[in-house]
Amino acid sequence: MFKPTKLLKVVSVILIIVSVLGVISLGLGMVSLNALKSMDGVDQSLIDATEAAYSPLMLTVSVVSIVLAFVAAVLGLRGRSYKVALICMIAYIVLDIVSVIQTAMITGMGTTTIVSTFIGLLLPVLYLWGLYQSKED
Repeated sequence: MFKPTKLLKVVSVILIIVSVLGVISLGLGMVSLNALKSMDGVDQSLIDATEAAYSPLMLTVSVVSIVLAFVAAVLGLRGRSYKVALICMIAYIVLDIVSVIQTAMITGMGTTTIVSTFIGLLLPVLYLWGLYQSKED
């Protein structure tokens, strides 16, 4: 048990919201991919890029990342199991970096990828800082 700081609570709530939006986004993406395949006149390169983005490996990384972020957020909000919360968030950061590398290999490393990587790591770093501040000695 630890006493969550205000920062940790706020970031945890945001992570829960982002996790729910991630699940919705994955679902809509899968539906969109199927709809894209059935449309006439769609460029095959667009279909190929979308299929690459929703490959089994990318889907697995996405689902595991969403679960890790959600578990860490709930633990951070409730102030339970400091070590598990820390491990979940570190694993989430590693998977986020893996996802960025995969995306860069598929689409190329552009300015958008660099900016999204920075933004994507902002919440986990704030979470870790709030978790560190909440640690009881």
